[in-house]
Amino acid sequence: MIIDTLKGQEDDNQYTNFNFLDNGGMGYVYTAHDNVNNHDVAVKLIAIPREEVEDLLSRELIVSEELASPYLVETHYCDKTTIHGNDYFYIVQKYYPEGNLIKRIKKDIPYDTCIKMFLDLLEGLKVLHTKVIHRDLKPGNILVNSDDTLLITDFGLAKFVGERTKTKSFKGAGTIPYKSPECWLMQDNQIQMDIYSLGIIFYQILTGELPFNGQTEQEWQDFHIYEQLPNIDNKRPGVPAKVKQIISKMTNKRAKERYANVDDIINAINQSIEQEKERNAVFERLAEKGHKKSEETKQAELKQQQELEKKEKFKKLVKMHIQELKEKIKLQIKEYNSRVEDNHITFRDNGLTLRSTADKFSLNLNTMRAFFEFFDYEAINEFEKDKIETSNMDQIRRHGGIIAQTSDSIFKQKNIVFLGKVSTNYFNPKINGTLGFNLVLVLEPGEIYADWYVASFYDTGFSDSSKKEYCLDLQEFLNEFPLCFVMHTVAVNYKELEDSHIHRIIEELIEFS
Repeated sequence: MIIDTLKGQEDDNQYTNFNFLDNGGMGYVYTAHDNVNNHDVAVKLIAIPREEVEDLLSRELIVSEELASPYLVETHYCDKTTIHGNDYFYIVQKYYPEGNLIKRIKKDIPYDTCIKMFLDLLEGLKVLHTKVIHRDLKPGNILVNSDDTLLITDFGLAKFVGERTKTKSFKGAGTIPYKSPECWLMQDNQIQMDIYSLGIIFYQILTGELPFNGQTEQEWQDFHIYEQLPNIDNKRPGVPAKVKQIISKMTNKRAKERYANVDDIINAINQSIEQEKERNAVFERLAEKGHKKSEETKQAELKQQQELEKKEKFKKLVKMHIQELKEKIKLQIKEYNSRVEDNHITFRDNGLTLRSTADKFSLNLNTMRAFFEFFDYEAINEFEKDKIETSNMDQIRRHGGIIAQTSDSIFKQKNIVFLGKVSTNYFNPKINGTLGFNLVLVLEPGEIYADWYVASFYDTGFSDSSKKEYCLDLQEFLNEFPLCFVMHTVAVNYKELEDSHIHRIIEELIEFS
């Protein structure tokens, strides 16, 4: 496209000598000369194909004009023009001849330089998030200033914070190697999308390469939704544990588990800097060991999911959550063991397979045991089927046919999909029985991942006994749990699993050992 001249703020022919530079995110980029200020500029042209999307395309102008930061591209002037009968927005910005971040990424960038790059990008994103979600962060959209400062640019896909998603607002947009899981799944736009993309960029800056190498779009999608980032130690040994944990949290599969805002990441990075200044050999060795253990908890990944209702995929989901629970408990044990010289608690794993219907592991302290075991994968489904069959047969027997559908059980109402139990091998007189509780896996509608809950039973005044804090076997649980929410001999404390429940088991083992 040939451009002779464009109007500027100070002159109708302020910009001349146009030369094509690149294709931008939503338009063409040219270099030009500013005749008034006597310096070169970058000019981006964004076509306006239809009048009804003009508001969408104007967002970069609004963002560029309203946001100012040393870490965001500097905008001089914005306007509209017609070239060869076609309408365009044009944005005149400072020209950065040093190019973009793609040219700077390589192996073994000095660690201090990496940290400076991180903070440059975080400071820019912090200002950007006061107005918009960028939604297309990638090295090609990060420019380099003459003093090596990094600046975020190309807000063409940006979405205003708080703005409701519309069909024409590029929901799910982004560049494949940097798209967050929720972006692939076309979920609501939120700032955690940018935080995920920036975490991938941080990984790339540290290691000189992307964490994944997909050959097809489907492979990239599977990587982002189901695969944890490869351990940075394998590609760049010596990165502080705190920084690796920051990147792991930024790229967590669950958006709600990432940082809530950019300030929190900046604070974490600054904490890591202070830790590096003060660290000693012992602390670093322990931190590295802790990070290695933390990374092990993230290795169990789901494979490609096409239908969540299929049995094998459900088993994979359950397997992942059991493994997460194991690793969570191991970390608690490790924390306790690191603070005592002897009387250590050990973890014994009986193995976890997709075919097993009674996976088990235990915590051991001298002769005391706490057993964790899990019931059959199909237990609740079989119970639901039996409930429906029994109801149907009863209706047929009484009325000669099925006159009403069986109502949802409490398991369906509470989205309970899997069960297990925790029990100990000693009598506790304080609770008049054996300490224990049931483990309940809850999968909310529309969610990919589930959450663990705890059901701890106790006898009520309607019972002849007075046991407290105990668990039930599978059949007892299926029969008694629905009755616990009405007047019954057994009641239940039902809540989400917390660290305090694991601490309770550890405390019991110590007390009775």
